[in-house]
Amino acid sequence: MTRRLLSAAVLLLVLGATAHGEPGFDIVDLTCFNDGKLVALTSDLELAMVSKNGWQQLSLAKSVLRLWRSPDGRVFAIGLGGDRWSAVEVPHDLGPSQHWTVPANSGSISFTSLDGPDVVTPDRIYRLDPGGKLTDLGETPVGANGERSLFRAPEILVSPQATVVCTGTRMRHDDSVGGSCRDGKGAYYYSVSFGEPLCCTGGEASFATPFVCGDVVVSAIRQWSPTASRNRTQARSLTTGRLLGRREGAALRGSTCLDGKRALLVDKRGIQIVSVPGLRRLWREKHDSAIGAVAVCHGGTRAMLVPTGNPDAVEELDLTGPAMFGKAKVVPPGIHVVP
Repeated sequence: MTRRLLSAAVLLLVLGATAHGEPGFDIVDLTCFNDGKLVALTSDLELAMVSKNGWQQLSLAKSVLRLWRSPDGRVFAIGLGGDRWSAVEVPHDLGPSQHWTVPANSGSISFTSLDGPDVVTPDRIYRLDPGGKLTDLGETPVGANGERSLFRAPEILVSPQATVVCTGTRMRHDDSVGGSCRDGKGAYYYSVSFGEPLCCTGGEASFATPFVCGDVVVSAIRQWSPTASRNRTQARSLTTGRLLGRREGAALRGSTCLDGKRALLVDKRGIQIVSVPGLRRLWREKHDSAIGAVAVCHGGTRAMLVPTGNPDAVEELDLTGPAMFGKAKVVPPGIHVVP
């Protein structure tokens, strides 16, 4: 499908360059508020917010390693606050921000929503309470090998049906069994591949963190063989871990769930929409430049794409058209379409 045919669905929004020229950074992670206002993590490990004049860098924290949008639409980050790791809530209108000092020896901290907005450290889980206070919710769940990592916090996926605990692929850390996801009660586990965000370049570090989509978990996996490794994306049941769908190519960071039993999968130079759980391709678009970051905004109706090397060129993609559901465009009788 050409860009001309997509002209009714795709809007290229080029944000004005700042007075000082093009930004001297790339966007490596992206999220948004409920109204679509974009918040980004830059290659300088700083936070930035989009404005009418381009990206405006924020001084809320330094050495930012994690960006997260909570289920209620708030935006949080993990970074250094002074000489301690802290969680910070990003204010929508650049007003005062709330910080929580997190008891952790490393920046390997993840977010979850077990009991509100929570942070997960390698050994404890804490709820982020008003006023910068923390409530200790207990020990961090162990991985599939029955052990708890000393350096890396797991990803805890929460849904009404089940809670799934996923540990990342070993990458200068102590995960002895590589990446895996397990049922919160330990009834099953299976292999996955994903790295610590911003830990390393290439490889599993760019693979998407496993995410819930309906009644399945979508994840990437690198399967090794004596001749060559194969990168794949898989969909597995939340309650049983059974394989329900698989396709070639690993889903990269920015991949996420959509409505209508669909998921958006990101690769290095393109995006595609697939059915869930079978992961059958419904729509695909290739890009000339590498994709730096992707976020789904406006209640799941728009995807925002930022290319590598040009963060001021933000592409907005409408996710609601028939083509995005795998339906061919209907041409009224008597109308002749010229190629």
